[in-house]
Formats: sequence, C-alpha cells, structure tokens
Amino acid sequence: MYLCQSLQQNIYSLYLFHVFYHMELGTFVSTGQELVFHWQIGRNIYFGFLMAGDPHITVSELKEKLERGDNYICKKILYFSDTLRGTNQYWARRYKEVVALQQFNINNGDGLPSFFTTGSCAEFHFKPLKRLLAMYFKHTVGRDIDLSISSNMFNVLQENTHIVAKYFDLRTLSYFKNVMGPVFGVDCFWYRQEFAKSRGMVHWHGLCWRKDIEPHSLMHKCIEDGLNDAECAEALESWAKYEFGLSAEHPAGCDEAGKPRKDLWPPPEGTAPAPPEEKNPLVKLLMDVCDSQYSILEDYLLLSNRFNIHRCSDYCLRFNKHNKTEKECRMEFGSQSNPGKPLRSVPDLVKDRNGCFRLELLRDHPLLVQHSRLHTQGRRANGDISLILSKSSPENPSVSEIVALEKYTTGYSCKGNKASKAMFELFYEMIDSSSSHSTAKSFCTKYIKNTVKRDVSAVEASSELSRLPLYRCSCSFQSVSLSGFSVLEQDGSVVTKNTALDNYLNRDLDDICSYFTFISRNGKVAVFSCATQASWPLTEEYCQTQLLIHWPSWRKPSDINPQNTSWVEIMSDFFTDRRLSKFCKG
Repeated sequence: MYLCQSLQQNIYSLYLFHVFYHMELGTFVSTGQELVFHWQIGRNIYFGFLMAGDPHITVSELKEKLERGDNYICKKILYFSDTLRGTNQYWARRYKEVVALQQFNINNGDGLPSFFTTGSCAEFHFKPLKRLLAMYFKHTVGRDIDLSISSNMFNVLQENTHIVAKYFDLRTLSYFKNVMGPVFGVDCFWYRQEFAKSRGMVHWHGLCWRKDIEPHSLMHKCIEDGLNDAECAEALESWAKYEFGLSAEHPAGCDEAGKPRKDLWPPPEGTAPAPPEEKNPLVKLLMDVCDSQYSILEDYLLLSNRFNIHRCSDYCLRFNKHNKTEKECRMEFGSQSNPGKPLRSVPDLVKDRNGCFRLELLRDHPLLVQHSRLHTQGRRANGDISLILSKSSPENPSVSEIVALEKYTTGYSCKGNKASKAMFELFYEMIDSSSSHSTAKSFCTKYIKNTVKRDVSAVEASSELSRLPLYRCSCSFQSVSLSGFSVLEQDGSVVTKNTALDNYLNRDLDDICSYFTFISRNGKVAVFSCATQASWPLTEEYCQTQLLIHWPSWRKPSDINPQNTSWVEIMSDFFTDRRLSKFCKG
C-alpha cells in the first residue's frame, strides 16, 4: 500500500511540475483538469501477482511483504493509463471496445456497421446556443449583449466554452435518439467527440448499425442474384437515395437544356452571390424553413453551398509517400493543381485507398461532398454519412472485410490525439531539466511522455471539468481478463476484489456456459485484454486464449485440455462445434 502511495506521489509531483512549467510559458492549461487526472491516477492501479483462483491478499499481508523488502511485488505492480481521459492509451482502450462491439454484433447476427457518420459544431451560428449564451451573459455580467456582432460572439464563446461543450453533447445525444433511430433506422451506435482544428470547437464521428442489417443484406442479395458491380451500384443508389437522401448532385439541378445551374453554384465553380445574413441557413432551425416545398428546397441549396462544397486546406492536404512534390487531398478530392473528383453519369462501386468498397453516386459538381440531405437539413452543420459495404454474408462477414473495417474505420474513430511539435519539445525539455536519476523519475518520465503529452483546447478542458463523456454507446462494456490480475480495493481489510473471471469460476454448478456467454448476458459487451488477435499459422497462446473464452463450460484449464496436449489440435477440433461463436469461426 505504501509503495502505491509513493508511486502516486512521484507521478503527481512530476505532473504538477508540468502544470507550472506550462503556466510560466504562458501556455493554456486547466489546473482543474490536472486535478481530475490526479484523481484518476489513484483509481487505476492493478496488482499483477495473483493468479486466477488465488485467495485475495489482505492489507496486513501486503504490509508484511513490503516490510520484508519483497522486490517481487514491486516488479509485479502494473499501472495503466487508459482511464486518463483523452490520452492515446485511453483511445486505444476505446478501440478495443469498438472491436469488441463489432464482434458482439456479428456473433448476434447483426453484421458489420451500416455506416460511418460525422457531425461538426457550428458554434457561431446555432440559434439555441446563441440564446443560451446571451442568457448566461446577462445572468453573470448583469447586462444584455448583441451576439449578432461577430467580435462579441467570438469573445463570449471563448469565455464560455463549458456551455458550448454541454450544449453540443446534449444536441448530439438528442440527435442520435430522435433522428438516428427513427429516421435512419439505427438501433446500435458508438460515437466519440473530438477537439480538432478546422472542424469547429468540437465534432463527433462514429459507427451505426441498422436494425435490418442494410445495406449489407441488399448487396449480398444482388451478388447472389448474379448482378455485376454496376448493377449492384444502381440498386444501392436507389436504396440510399430513398433511405438517406444520399446524393452527389448539386441541389440546383439542371436547366431546360440539361446543363447544371451554375448560376446557383458558389464561386469559383459558379456565379451565385453570397446570400444576405437574413438568408443565412445556419442561424435557422428546420421548423423555420418548413412553410413550403420551395422554402425547404431553397434551404437545402443554401446549406449545400455553405458546407457541402469541399475546399482543400492544410487540414486535408498531405504529401503522398510516392510524390513529395505536390500535396494531395486525403479526402480524395484531387491535388493542389488539379482539385476535385471526376464527374459521373452513372453510379459505381470503387475501392478506396484502404481497399474498402465505396459507393460513388452520380456527380455533376467536382467538389460537392457526397452527403445525406436528411443529415444536412436535420443537423444544419457540416457532417457526413458514408455507407459501409460488404460483399459477404451479412450475418457472417468475411475475415478480410472485418479486418479492413477494424484497420480503417474503427482505427480512425478511435485515433489518439497528436501533440504539436511545440508540445512535444516542451515535454522533453521538462523531463531533461530534472537532475534526478532515480527509478521513480524513469517511471514517471515514461508515464508523462506516453500519456499526457498532448495539446488540450479550451473546450476540451471545459468538457473535462464538466465531466462530460468523450464517447457514448448504446451498449455497455465490461473489461475482462484471463491473466488473474486483481484490481486494487482501497477500502476494507482485503486489498483486492473479485474479477469477472473469479465470478465465472465460482458460478452455480448447473450453469453450463462459456466465459464469453457468461459476460455477454444482459447485453454486456465483453472486452478481453489478452491474445485475441488471430494469426496464421495458429499459435498455442492464441488457441489457448480462444478456448478459455469460448469453451462451453470449464472451471480449470484441465477441463479443456486434460492430457496437456497441443492447444492448436484442440482448437482445430473445436472449429466443428456448432456452439463456437460466429466471430471466432471467422
């Protein structure tokens, strides 16, 4: 126990040094956020010297071992930073959860996610947010303020990022509940909030599953019927337009001669003038434009001109590893010298740079973002809905498609925060300025460099201080392990407490089920922290892990492998068992 406190104190001392160092340089830091991180540190220490089935160690036993100078315990204490919100380890942990959610849905016959979605915050324009800020300003300052003046709006936003963070969280939660479910047919979702430059103060992106397993069922049926890619694309286009209002054509349409109405396109591709402020679609609610069919169509056109036209910037332009002379758009809208996508007169299925299929719809504007009209007019801010396509059975997707989804879509959703160059150099200078060469410094150096070395925006700091969730999911997760590591319990006479594995091994004698099924009861999504990544040829460690997770019923490893033979051979025989989960067979 004393050793744990010593570790906490050393970590906290270095962390405070990091705080004050920032303050001296005039860099923005939220002291309250550091205290939140410190509070999280004490909640996240694990003992790794107990094996599955071992009795819990008591406080007196732990003190006795420490007094004897038992170095074995020191070596076996593990500290994890995956609960320090916003760190790369935190998002790596979320990645494991999203992969587990995909496995859970595949095993339940719900297939791969239906689409990937994003949504930004138009904090300078949202009508309800402006009203909240004006009310809050009058309540705290005692006078009214005109937020139609851009400088006033900017200052109020910068000084009240906690309101922006809370409003965006509630707005997004309401959108998933009242729009994504009833309108887009979503019954399972996971999304995260991200605080990145060039996307407003905050934006979200995530994965959604539809109740009917579309568009996977439709595409699989087309393939079973012998349709080629072009015919599949036509079927998918009809479905996507009807279900999502998906389009890559400008809402201005064509003239009598069949030519695009470029007089309604914004410059430089067209000649449409910017609308007056009273026509600004971002400051209106959907109910404000529902008087007539004409007003709804006009609203759609103005919104598309405002944020559905892609303009390349430093946010999306990158040097290609094969071409260091010119930057290319990572959104696949051409290059600096040749921006835009080719026009299309028919839909098509194409493979993107990650090897995943993508539906390209009819296109009459080179820079128009393929978008959902429902999403555009419903959210009234920059956003995206991209279909996830699969050619295999919707109830049992192919391994290649599962892996592609995990590597790209899931990886993008759960990517960590990249520190700026200035922040990177600052942390190394901070660590090197200490004269100590102790083990504690070495430990804390590794901790700081690998966890908290990142930029924190004002709105993210407000989100932290308000304890707002950085991600939301329609399912709940449970972390489980086969290692036997026991979690530190700081209250009572016993230092450790029961794990999920302990509960499984101590279940009722008539409870015949696998460890996976045991955890998945009541809709829990099991997140295993062990060797669950398959490789070929199969390894002993992987096969042992999978058998311990999916074997129908066991209480000790010898129940599965009584002769202490090869786990690979047992796994090969187990593949024919109907009780084996669909995902594990994949």
